[in-house]
Amino acid sequence: MKYFKLIFIIILITFIVSCGKKEQEYMDDPGHKPGSEKQSTNDSTQNGNTNKDSIKQTDKKIFHEDKVNYDLLSEKTISPQAAGEYVGKIVSVVGFVAEVHKTDAVEYINFVNKFPNNPIAGVIFKRNFDAFGDISSYEGKNIQATGRITTYKDKLEIILDSPSQIKPVK
Repeated sequence: MKYFKLIFIIILITFIVSCGKKEQEYMDDPGHKPGSEKQSTNDSTQNGNTNKDSIKQTDKKIFHEDKVNYDLLSEKTISPQAAGEYVGKIVSVVGFVAEVHKTDAVEYINFVNKFPNNPIAGVIFKRNFDAFGDISSYEGKNIQATGRITTYKDKLEIILDSPSQIKPVK
């Protein structure tokens, strides 16, 4: 009976402590560590206070069935040359696709110039090749790619997980 009371108290304390924690933040990329960056412009405010009902409604529109609606998260539409100013931010990059390059593991959509002189690249990993299909049709055209600007080996990139992140621009 002594151990039963001890186990019950531990469970009760764990329950009480866990009730005060925030729900896990939505993650839009696999390398994201919750709490490592501040909430972006999705917070709806009313008279200076956060309107929690609006956030919940927005969350339902942005995060549906584990897919992210990057159009709703995008903070700004920028040129490929301006991408360096937005590292860590979710933006829409609009520009000319100078080159589409595919390896066994990654597909690259290089903006403005061919690699290595491109200011930014859209990156599609092998796990998503089938979802995107043949991306070579983007070469020589203007597109909009929406996602978080990151760096890899000192090069700017946008990780593309869903075909909805790319749109042709007329």
